[in-house]
Amino acid sequence: MSESSSEEDLGDLGDRDDRGDGGERTADALRTAVERTLAATAGSAVGTRERARGLFDEVARRGEAARGEIGRRGEAAREGVSRTRDAAREQVVRGREAARSDLVRRGEEASGRLAELLSELKLADRDDLGPLAERLAGIEARLAELERGLRGERLGEAGSKGEYDPKVEGEITPSEADSGD
Repeated sequence: MSESSSEEDLGDLGDRDDRGDGGERTADALRTAVERTLAATAGSAVGTRERARGLFDEVARRGEAARGEIGRRGEAAREGVSRTRDAAREQVVRGREAARSDLVRRGEEASGRLAELLSELKLADRDDLGPLAERLAGIEARLAELERGLRGERLGEAGSKGEYDPKVEGEITPSEADSGD
């Protein structure tokens, strides 16, 4: 609205008359001024409303785009976490298998070393013990024969004194050997 038209309307207010007719004219002029003001601002209100709608639509559009982007990024993050989890599981499985094979290898090495050590010790086996057992039996027989000879000599000595001591000093009789005394 222009200034000149509002001055004209206000100018009408200045020409008032104290008569009834002047009051109506003033009311009409005021009404016309208000209508013109409203008409003049109505266009800018419609423009403002349109701009506000446009801004709201832009905010809504950007919000939808942001929601979509967040959804895509969230899905990408889930996939990344899933891939990382799968790779970690794979690495754990490989590590477990490597440790297991390393333990098997070390066990085989230790078994091999033990077998080598045992062969180096040259432990006697049954074949080696047979001849030793025969030799031991021969020694026991000779010892028994010697003990009998000693007993016979002692018997001869004891017979002259009238005493008999069947035990040689430090000798263990078979009954004592069986009882473990």
